[in-house]
Amino acid sequence: MFRKYRDSIFLKNAKAIDEFKLAIKVDPQHYSAYYSLGRLHNAIEDYASAKKYFIQAIAINANDANAYIGKGNAEYGLKDYSAAETDYAKAVSLRPDYGAGYYNLGLAQYMRGEDYCSTWKKAKSLGDTNADAMISKYCK
Repeated sequence: MFRKYRDSIFLKNAKAIDEFKLAIKVDPQHYSAYYSLGRLHNAIEDYASAKKYFIQAIAINANDANAYIGKGNAEYGLKDYSAAETDYAKAVSLRPDYGAGYYNLGLAQYMRGEDYCSTWKKAKSLGDTNADAMISKYCK
């Protein structure tokens, strides 16, 4: 069932993927095209491709926390939790008020068996609503 859903997402986004690739041919420094391709590939669980596109986006604009979150999500999908943690940490260093960044950082820390509760509490203090469930379930 999920595979069918994922495949339908890809088909709906295939035209967008083609358009972003064309934009890159026209302008190889097109940050938004690389970033968007990374997001689309994360959505269809093609994490290796997503990572590749986020690396390109970051090479063009190393100051966008969202690109590090996207790359971290790809790393997380590839089960490279150490790399995901590094990317999420970079995102929150760029945007210290980024609650979702702290939430994701806490997920990577959890998967690595590190201290995650303080990170999720920080996410909650910054308004991230996902952190509540994790704090309730995993933090004493």
